[in-house]
Amino acid sequence: MSKKPCSISFRSVGQNKPCTTVINGDLKVKGDLITNGSNNGGSSRVYLNPESVDEDNKTYSLDTTLSFVTYDGPDGQGNIPDGKNSDNGLLKYVIDLVNRVDCLGDCINGNINTIAYDNGGNGPYIGGEFKNAGRVEGLNYLAKWGGSSVGWTSVDSSGDNVNNTVYAIEFDSSNNVYIGGSFTSVSGNTVLKKLAKYDGGWGVINTSNSTPDDKISGNAVYTISFDNSNEIYIGGDFSMDTGPPFFASYNNIAKWDGSSVEWSAIKVNPVTFDSILGGSVLTVKAITSSEIYIGGEFTSVDNPPNTNLQYLAKWNGSSWTSINGVNDGVDNTVRIINVINSNELYIGGDFKEIDSNTILKHLAKWNGGNWDVLDFINGDDIVNNTVYTIAFDNNNVGPYIGGSFTSVSGNNVLKKLAKWNGGNWASVNSGGGDIDNTVRTIAIDSNDNVTIGGQFTEPLEYLAITDQTTGWTSIDNLDNTLYTITYNGDETADLTGLSNNSYLKLIWSSSLNKWVQVI
Repeated sequence: MSKKPCSISFRSVGQNKPCTTVINGDLKVKGDLITNGSNNGGSSRVYLNPESVDEDNKTYSLDTTLSFVTYDGPDGQGNIPDGKNSDNGLLKYVIDLVNRVDCLGDCINGNINTIAYDNGGNGPYIGGEFKNAGRVEGLNYLAKWGGSSVGWTSVDSSGDNVNNTVYAIEFDSSNNVYIGGSFTSVSGNTVLKKLAKYDGGWGVINTSNSTPDDKISGNAVYTISFDNSNEIYIGGDFSMDTGPPFFASYNNIAKWDGSSVEWSAIKVNPVTFDSILGGSVLTVKAITSSEIYIGGEFTSVDNPPNTNLQYLAKWNGSSWTSINGVNDGVDNTVRIINVINSNELYIGGDFKEIDSNTILKHLAKWNGGNWDVLDFINGDDIVNNTVYTIAFDNNNVGPYIGGSFTSVSGNNVLKKLAKWNGGNWASVNSGGGDIDNTVRTIAIDSNDNVTIGGQFTEPLEYLAITDQTTGWTSIDNLDNTLYTITYNGDETADLTGLSNNSYLKLIWSSSLNKWVQVI
C-alpha cells in the first residue's frame, strides 16, 4: 500500500480544529509550545504557553494557536521518522521560520515615531525605537514594507544597520530617503550621525565638501522638511559646526540648498545667524524659502533672542516673526505643524492657551487672521491632552489627529485618535477597536487607508492600518493564514502559505542534523 505524504497545517491565529499532532517532546518557538491532547489520533490542540516569554520579553496570549490536520504519516503512525520531529525537527524548524517571517501581525516590538509613504505610494516606511519588524533579522529602528511578496525589509537590500532611534523619515522630489534620529551610524558608517540620505546607498547629504560630513553633534534630529525648491530643513536638539564660508555653529535648526559647500542657517547675514534657545525644535514645515514654520520646546528665536517667539515661529523671508505678526502667546510645547491649501495652518502639542485664548487647548487652526477652533458649533474642540500628529487625506479632509488624549469635543469614545469630517469630530475607524496608548504618527496612503504608529499595544502592537470601515489590521495581514507542511517521505518537505514565499522546499541535512531550506 502506498504511503501518503505527511501533511501538517496550522494557523497563526484562529479557531483550532480536532486533529492528530506529530509533536513528540517539547518544542521551543520563542517560548514553550504545550499541548492539551495526545498524538495517538485523538483531539489535540497545540498553543504557545502564555507564561512563556520570548527573547524580546513579549508574552504570547492564548489565541496564539497552532492547528493541525489529520494525516497518515510515512511510518503509519503519524510520525516523521528518525527523530526529525524532535529538537531539530521539521515542525520546530517550520514554526521558527513562520514566526520569523510570518509572525503575528507585523511583529513590531517597540515604539514607532514616524511613518511615511514614498512619492510613488510605496511603503509604509517606519522609524522608531523597535528592534524587530516581521522577525527579520537586522530590521532595527528602520524598516520598509515591500508588499505581500516581499514582506518587511530594509531600505537598502544589503541592510541598513541603524544603531539607534529614528524620529523622522522624508523623501525628496527624486524619491531619495532621508532619516533623522539619535543614531550614530548607518550601514556601519560612523560619519552618519543623526542624519542620513539613501539614494541607492547610505551617505551624507553634504557631498560638496572635500570631506563629506554633515557635522552634527548633540542628541537628535527630530524633524525634516522640504520646501517647493527641494531645499532641506532639519530641526532637533543638535549643534552643527561648519567650515568656510561661514565658520559658524547652528543650534537646533539648519538648511541645505543642495549645492553649497556647507549647511547654513535660515537667517544668514555677516553679523548673526539663527539661535534657537531654551529647547528643541520638534517640527518644521517648509512651504517656500520665505515661508517656514517651526515648533518645539524653545523659548526664544533669533539673535539677539526674541522671547515673543516661544514654542512657535515663522520665517517670512527676511526675519523671524510670530504667526499673527505680534505675539502668538503659545504657552507650551508645539509638537506638530501641518499646512494645507497653502494658507490653512494647524498646530498640535502640549499648549493650553494661544493669544490669551484658553479655549485653544492642544489643537488650533490659523485661519489667516486669527487663531481658532474647528468645532464652531460647540465653541471649542476640547482635546483634553497632547496632540502629537496631524494629517489629512488625499482630498484634504481632516485633520486626523493622534496623541495621548482620551476625549475630543466631549466625546469619550475618541481616545488617542480622531478625525474632523467637516462638521463633527468622529472616529477614524467605524469598525471599532480601542487604542490603549499614545498615537505618535499618522500616514494616509493613496487609497486613504490610515496607518498609525506609536506606543499602543491594542488593537495591535505599535502599528496598525484601517480602511476606515472594517476595523484595524496589521500591514502584514496574516492572522488567518493557513500554512501547510507536506513531508514527502524522501527526506524532503514542502511548505506553502508564507506571505513572501508561496512555496518553499525543505530538506533534512544529515551533516547539520537539522532541516534546511533548499535555495
